[in-house]
Amino acid sequence: MYISVVYLVLNSQDLQVTLGREGRYIYNIIKDSSINANFADLTGSASEAAKTAIRELIALINKQKVSENHIYIAFSSGVLQEVKNKRMNPDSISRVFTEVVKTAMPAYNRPIEFLTPDLEARYTNIGIVLPRFKEKSVSIDIGGGNTKGGYYNNSGNFESFSLPFGSRFLTMRPQDTTLPENIRSELTMFYQKPGIQNKKEVFFLGGIVWAMVNMLYPEKANADYIEFTPADVMSFKRYASGDFEALINYSADKVNRITDPELALKARANLNATQNTFTAENLRRGALLLAGITTELNIPTIKKRYYFLSKGSHIAWVTGYVVTNITDRYRNATE
Repeated sequence: MYISVVYLVLNSQDLQVTLGREGRYIYNIIKDSSINANFADLTGSASEAAKTAIRELIALINKQKVSENHIYIAFSSGVLQEVKNKRMNPDSISRVFTEVVKTAMPAYNRPIEFLTPDLEARYTNIGIVLPRFKEKSVSIDIGGGNTKGGYYNNSGNFESFSLPFGSRFLTMRPQDTTLPENIRSELTMFYQKPGIQNKKEVFFLGGIVWAMVNMLYPEKANADYIEFTPADVMSFKRYASGDFEALINYSADKVNRITDPELALKARANLNATQNTFTAENLRRGALLLAGITTELNIPTIKKRYYFLSKGSHIAWVTGYVVTNITDRYRNATE
């Protein structure tokens, strides 16, 4: 689980949100910090790492003198799923971490909430889908603990979906070369449901997709959106399922051929971050899951385009949350 804090430029206590040339949401970020605490593991060490991350991020907020009224903290739907799987009490976890926040910021008085898969999918869709693609796209977030997403139906209503597995929590044996049958059967949803299958623009996010583009397309480290193909996904699966060192060497060689020094530095940092985030086994399982989803989505009768939001993917739902609340604020002000 990434724990993120975004400091936003405020004007008269209102957030300025604009549309860029491509029609994507843009807001002015002073500082963006994230820490991968892997809290969804729900181990003692993961819990302590999450507490430490929260303290560090609150310290950054205090330095920027951000009002507690402009801070929103929530656990992801993947964490909520694991809490329920282990029959833990969500309210107890919320109280413990709320006290951690209050110790560092006494004026903070909101409980830490858990995002549901539906709410996270809604916010994420707003954050990553270009508004001009809204009616013809589907967003898919392959998280560590679950896979969720959504799209707008013909009536203009948002429909979400979620599957109880992700790139980290995927029950497989090390010797398995294909996804288990029970998972493959659930992935048929992407092929059988017209609301998903008929969409021509597919926006992906999630750690495993981030890893893939870092390793296959290091030269695109500065791009906002990176377009990829089903063939790219199959190549990634083949590399990740084979010799892990060969995949690293392949990516490192591509980085070494980048002539722009600043771009090469960023690409190398992305590659190092990928190696520090994923074990070879996590990468293999995630690649198999990504390939399984892409196989179900990709049919010859509909030409589709596949994208990954390169910049800000880890705060996609935060973007959606901000845009939704600012929109509601203006709507209420005019009524």
